[in-house]
Amino acid sequence: MDMLNRGGVDAVTHVGIAAFRQQVGARPPDAVILEDTGGTLAEDLGLIRSCISAQVPVLVVGSELQAGFGMALACGAVDYINLSRVGHDELKARIRGHVEAYAREAACAIALDGCELDPARQCLVHQGKVVELTHRECELAWLLFSRPNQVVSSPTIVARVWGRSVESNKRTLEQHIYKLRTKLRDCGCGLRVQAAYGRGYRLLASTVEPSAPVHVPASTPARRVYAAPPTAALPSMPPLAS
Repeated sequence: MDMLNRGGVDAVTHVGIAAFRQQVGARPPDAVILEDTGGTLAEDLGLIRSCISAQVPVLVVGSELQAGFGMALACGAVDYINLSRVGHDELKARIRGHVEAYAREAACAIALDGCELDPARQCLVHQGKVVELTHRECELAWLLFSRPNQVVSSPTIVARVWGRSVESNKRTLEQHIYKLRTKLRDCGCGLRVQAAYGRGYRLLASTVEPSAPVHVPASTPARRVYAAPPTAALPSMPPLAS
């Protein structure tokens, strides 16, 4: 965390998931950094993902002694940073890039066939009718809305939304697909979620591509990066200096 401190980030160390969950509940982060200590990476990512939104990127940091690159990406991390090879400037640039990319994504609503998914309000809107979504339903809908008529694999969905393996969350995924189908019908739109058996799910739409994103203004600009246990929490992050 020394490199981040030198970049103007206030790092606060967490040693357990309980403290991390409390911090996240009080001040939602813009990104999370998790240290790969070996052995429990998949479990740790699952716990972290259970505390945060899918619109929050999780980066894993490790060293050449760890072999968690593939595991990290499979379980929902967006990047694996080898601290033995990455300098201060590159570390800041990669964190900044992920934070800004996810912030742009989270600030946009997607419209398909007259039905709009608004992640800022966590709802579906069709012809003036608003149907509220739960946190996980919204994250699931975002993955499908952003890839109309394309199969999104079950492992990808589970890793992005829950941060765990599909085997341990198959039933949970099926339940959330059922609920999303119900809410799509409730809002009166023609969109449907179709199962691609053995592969994943696709959102059927007459629109080949989603409409141009509708920017939803945020109430306050987000600029917080947290590091998950066993590393540090990084609140109130100012713009990263070059």
